[in-house]
Amino acid sequence: MNRTDWVSRVEAASAEVEEWLAVSPDAAWRDVVEGTWSARDVVGHLAAWSDLLLGEAEALVQDGAGVVEVVDIDAWNAEQVTARRDWSVAQVQAAWRASVERALHVVARLSAEDLARCCPVRWSDEPVSPADLLDLWVNHVQDHREPLAVWRKRYDTGDTKTKARASTTN
Repeated sequence: MNRTDWVSRVEAASAEVEEWLAVSPDAAWRDVVEGTWSARDVVGHLAAWSDLLLGEAEALVQDGAGVVEVVDIDAWNAEQVTARRDWSVAQVQAAWRASVERALHVVARLSAEDLARCCPVRWSDEPVSPADLLDLWVNHVQDHREPLAVWRKRYDTGDTKTKARASTTN
């Protein structure tokens, strides 16, 4: 897959999240949408995982597998959600948008050779490439698609003039 294809995949995944962000009033961000997580928790989680995966992709290119972090996924998720629990809607949205910009930046600066460079990592039996991590990034957004889509339908009026605005009060 070339850079243009990766940019298209990242943009498509992020566009869907942006649609979710656009239709929900600020108070709706506290709605529980997946397990015990609110919509704010889920979008914050997506941003946090994005940063983790992109950091690993950059580490594979720069320093090799020795610096790729090994995490207890459940504990890490709990820590990240807790750390963002008091964030405003605007902060969560900004974190998500920054993670998308970072993904696009990583894709833009990695050569085809960089994207395909496989390295052994401690958390996988098979060598992993930055392209594998970008694929995880896109798939992770898709993994959370259904609960956020249900949430979106609750608030989507179809009227683009009255879409929700981000607020720093939540």
